[in-house]
Amino acid sequence: MPSHHTSLIKGISAFVLWGLFPVYFKLVSAVSPLEVLLYRIIFSFPFMFLYIFFRKNINKALYLLIRRPKAFIGFINKLAHQFYETLVVYKSSLILLFITGFLITVNWFVFIAAVYVDRILETSLGYFISPLLTILGSLVFFNEKLSRIKQIALGMTACAVLIKAIHYGAFPFIAIMLAGTFSGYGLIKKHIQKSRNASVMFMIETSLFFPISLIVLYFIGSGIFTTTEHSHSLKLLVIGLGIVTVVPLLLFNQAVQQLDMSRIGFIQYLTPSISFILAISFYKEPFTLRDLMIFMLIWTALFLVGFEDYHRRRKQKA
Repeated sequence: MPSHHTSLIKGISAFVLWGLFPVYFKLVSAVSPLEVLLYRIIFSFPFMFLYIFFRKNINKALYLLIRRPKAFIGFINKLAHQFYETLVVYKSSLILLFITGFLITVNWFVFIAAVYVDRILETSLGYFISPLLTILGSLVFFNEKLSRIKQIALGMTACAVLIKAIHYGAFPFIAIMLAGTFSGYGLIKKHIQKSRNASVMFMIETSLFFPISLIVLYFIGSGIFTTTEHSHSLKLLVIGLGIVTVVPLLLFNQAVQQLDMSRIGFIQYLTPSISFILAISFYKEPFTLRDLMIFMLIWTALFLVGFEDYHRRRKQKA
């Protein structure tokens, strides 16, 4: 199978897995949203560490662990030193990576909490809005000029948010928080990613918040793994938070190496689309005519932006 097709499958798989996240978080809903967030960070870091530093040395690591335990300890110390050297290499980006780590942490918490209170539909709206907020962010922070089409698209987005605020009598906090934090995360990553490895940056982000998460977990007194109150299956699902976080990210990072951004820009809407379908079909969240109007405004705005980008790329290739 050509590498391009393999990359496309990996990209689609990543966005499908992200779209199915509400199902996973529903499965661990016996655990508080804050604890789920903390465990997600805590278990993501070691999985990323293992992937980055162990994948090329797995046979050697297993041999030393089984045959020469003392040498295995030395091997681990060597990997720890490599991790320190990685931090040194990325030291100029550490402040920005702390900011991106904070943004994605807030994004994760809002998303988890929204799933817990049956607001999956609003999370879908947030991730549909996100690319449009990224356009706004590019204007504000990078002085990128907006075409008339993009100005219209942003105006339609503002109308959608206003309709939702008036209809529900409250600002759509969840949607805007998700869109804002994810757009901010992407814009900063765009600024620092040109000469950096995306997987390594994510590992550093989780490593920066790993000790903070452990401290918070200690003070809130989580007893998931120290009591018999919770089932073994729930404990395994909590540990699995690290895997389900890391796997789609790695698939995505591998996909973007082969696919052009126009293709990525198209398939990224799989994630909120799947969440949208789950919300109204599987979890039976209320969906009114006004909700349809709001989503239609956002979908039309996205279509206009996508069509303009497609037309521009065709002209550049001609």
